[in-house]
Amino acid sequence: MSNAQGVPTLEFTKPNGKRAKHAAQIVYDYIVEQLLSGRYKPGDWMDVSELAATLGLSRTPVMEAVKRLEQEGFIEIIPRVGCRIAKPSVREMQEVFMVRLVLEGYAAAEAALRARPDHLQVLDELVRAGHEAVENQDAGRFAAVNLAFHQALAAASGIDRLATILRQFWLASRYYLVSVPYFEEHMERSAREHGLIVEAIALGWPEVAREATLAHLRRCIIVFRSYLPDQEPEERAAKSFSEPQDGLAQLAPWVRMVKPGF
Repeated sequence: MSNAQGVPTLEFTKPNGKRAKHAAQIVYDYIVEQLLSGRYKPGDWMDVSELAATLGLSRTPVMEAVKRLEQEGFIEIIPRVGCRIAKPSVREMQEVFMVRLVLEGYAAAEAALRARPDHLQVLDELVRAGHEAVENQDAGRFAAVNLAFHQALAAASGIDRLATILRQFWLASRYYLVSVPYFEEHMERSAREHGLIVEAIALGWPEVAREATLAHLRRCIIVFRSYLPDQEPEERAAKSFSEPQDGLAQLAPWVRMVKPGF
């Protein structure tokens, strides 16, 4: 589902009639919504019986959904104890973002060569929506716009299957980011970086678009890692912005030469 601005929204309704046979998918979508909204936090326990009662379902479709989410790394099933929301590790987070680095960097370069006017219009609208969320200090809204932006970037590449391949990685990275105050503290920076990526695409500069996307996602890795408890305070501070700041600082003047007001 999406709203009038093209920002994806999650919608949940209890099953009835023909939808009842898709109960496990409905439970899956409901749990994912709780994860992405931050209502389920890493380390939280999930009561399967309570969830089944809330949704008006038996335990069977609930457990099917939970087992699927366990395979995807979002839930831990601990025998004779219960189900717990998984805590992302540095290694898992880095793997997710490294795949995104490769695929989305390539997508941005292809978008600079192949994006249609309608693609550019959507990207521009999402950049504006991101700045509006920053002005309103609406981190939840920015999180939704952020996901929509990266989906639109993949679509602009013209590679039809790319969004399907990236879906699981977007889900994981958005869950990781909402598990810490990332968007509350860094959405302004992300909004500016999205604008730079779109400007490079609009100018038809594939290498600049790719490098801007890589720098943006590398910063996400470093900043997210700084929130994790296994990092020492001094190490967290040292790693916060150094590499991505330098990369984007090198790219921004290229755009300003053509668009002085950027």
